[in-house]
Amino acid sequence: FKDHTKQITLRVVQLVEELPNTQKAQLIGNQLLMSAASIGAHYRAACRRKSADGLVAKLVEVEDEAVKTLYWLEVLVELKIIEAEKLIKLNTDLDEIVDMAASSINALRNPKPRSVK
Repeated sequence: FKDHTKQITLRVVQLVEELPNTQKAQLIGNQLLMSAASIGAHYRAACRRKSADGLVAKLVEVEDEAVKTLYWLEVLVELKIIEAEKLIKLNTDLDEIVDMAASSINALRNPKPRSVK
């Protein structure tokens, strides 16, 4: 998963480099790049947390940054700066990160009791 989040950052860097050189595209591109890069950074930090509370806090940030990244991609499409078809795989990957983070947060906050054998 660490590599997966890094690959998303690298894909977004490439995407931002290909955006038109207009003020709005560059502004949105910068926001997009910041949120996408934060996904992997927060995930790596989460992996180093010693407590469940610390892990949950970082996973919440992973989820938030993935949602922000999806938002900025949506804005690029709605402004017709980029075609939605070019973002299908990236959106799918980001949705998976949101789902994984949410599931992990839920499991950590509500652990299932272990059965006694």
